[in-house]
Amino acid sequence: MKAEYKEDKEKCLKFRQLFESNCPATWVTHFDQKREYDIFKRQLASGQVETDKLKTIKQKPTA
Repeated sequence: MKAEYKEDKEKCLKFRQLFESNCPATWVTHFDQKREYDIFKRQLASGQVETDKLKTIKQKPTA
């Protein structure tokens, strides 16, 4: 691993710890889920997600 990537990872982990310790747990969960969804949308838009796999994704029931 390159030194610059290691430094970036360490900085990111520090910010993550700050975020977790200073924000409500619901915010942490919300932004984790939002990040995952944004990654999924980018992959879907670029064709990295096969449409057959979309059929296996179960949607959570809405309350």
